[in-house]
Amino acid sequence: MKVTLPRGSGVLDFSRVDDCRTIQLIPLIKSYTEIKNKKILDFGCGAGSSTFALALEGGIVTGVDIASPSIYHAKKNKVKYYKQCRVDFTHINDTTSLPFPNECFNIVVCNAVFEHILPQERELILKEIFRIVKLGGFIVITGTPNRNFPKDGHTSELMFVPWMPLWLAKYYVVFRNGGIKKTDPIATMNLSVRNKLKKIPDDEWLYRGIRSMSYHDIKRWSKKNGLTLKCLNNDNRKELERYFLTSTSWKDSKILYFLIIIFVLTINLFNISIHNFLPYLNSVFKKMGKVGNNYYY
Repeated sequence: MKVTLPRGSGVLDFSRVDDCRTIQLIPLIKSYTEIKNKKILDFGCGAGSSTFALALEGGIVTGVDIASPSIYHAKKNKVKYYKQCRVDFTHINDTTSLPFPNECFNIVVCNAVFEHILPQERELILKEIFRIVKLGGFIVITGTPNRNFPKDGHTSELMFVPWMPLWLAKYYVVFRNGGIKKTDPIATMNLSVRNKLKKIPDDEWLYRGIRSMSYHDIKRWSKKNGLTLKCLNNDNRKELERYFLTSTSWKDSKILYFLIIIFVLTINLFNISIHNFLPYLNSVFKKMGKVGNNYYY
């Protein structure tokens, strides 16, 4: 018998709404564009934390999710707490074919969602998101763990898991944690590692976010499919400082800050983006047009 592990209740966490507004998502977006009266898609909205945060800033927001319980909770949360917000929630069955016309949104937000998408679908979804964003519009990818970073701080909380082949990562994680997380019910079962692996569905590992994504993936898919996306927050020093200011674990370490400043100066010499190395992806892309070798918006 397979054991499907819990993925959350879908109940709204008001602290996450506040965090989106004050710490990460909203400040990042407002560094590059206004939110008020903009048509925004919150892709993978869950119970609506980021959706309501965007709407409270004046956005006209559509939240979509493949999980129908999440959409159910999101709609109830709107009626109960956010009647005044211009928000609509829609359940979708296929995230690779979104039910929206071309270039209909000013901003598409993917907040802590790409890591929960099957790896083979991510490129198709990026193409679909590009299709529905207006020329000069924005694609915001935040909160997704960086595959290049050595620690899996999102799912297993273990070092080097992002760099391991999936089959090896599974054995290592269950050996160390007893399950995908130490808090999973299966972690307390008196079973061998092999028997536990048999009970955990293969897709469960991917839906829980064990296979993260890299900035290089986004750039590679964009080049392959002719997606004219320009990363706006590409100043390595500013991005490092912004990350330090919003990170609870990094901001108090002056030694770490000094060492990474040296690292930033080094990668600047080789024109390499800091987004390749930070623990999480937090990138703002603008959809450009192209005529010949010239870009416009």
